[in-house]
Amino acid sequence: VMKFKPYQTRTYDREGFKKRAVCLCFRSEQEGEVLLVSSSGYPDQWIVPGEGMELEEEPGGTAVREVYEEAGIKGKLAGDC
Repeated sequence: VMKFKPYQTRTYDREGFKKRAVCLCFRSEQEGEVLLVSSSGYPDQWIVPGEGMELEEEPGGTAVREVYEEAGIKGKLAGDC
């Protein structure tokens, strides 16, 4: 199911939940540092980068795109994504 809103398309699964992808970002497996970003709506809170999936977008692609858009970090996927 899709809903069109100005400047974005939202996709939903069969149960009616919005399809989202988030990314837990590590600097390296050895260091174990995790990237969090602040929310513009709630600047005193930390979030993991993520957003709704665009039409025909895979979860991994959404996660990589959102990390770049929200944190300015270019990364690569590791593990099962």
